[in-house]
Amino acid sequence: MKSEKTLNVIIINENKTIRNALKLLLMIEYNANILSTFETIDELKPFKESKKVDIIILGINLTNIEKYNRLLNQYKDSQIIVVLNQNDKHYYAKIIKSGFKYCLFVDNIFTELSSILDSFKEENDSRV
Repeated sequence: MKSEKTLNVIIINENKTIRNALKLLLMIEYNANILSTFETIDELKPFKESKKVDIIILGINLTNIEKYNRLLNQYKDSQIIVVLNQNDKHYYAKIIKSGFKYCLFVDNIFTELSSILDSFKEENDSRV
């Protein structure tokens, strides 16, 4: 029997309801270990956790996208999923061009996130 790896997740989103909903979804549906939740990226210090961070779900404010690029370097081995509050193709393209692999719009977050997490889980389970 194949054992499933637990996903270690950090959630960053200014909306408390979205943070809590994501936390519940990840814990219940994906048996994820929520390492921490933050309201803003400024609260995130270099994470001194013994567990590897597999996924960071990052809700961003489009006024200063450049400050989020440090996450790409700081968490090179983690999957960073960006969540946009506005459905704007221009910003979507800018985020993907910056090096973020995943970008979702908040109005489709649960459908799109489930698809990404399912594929990520399958990929990691095959490595176990």
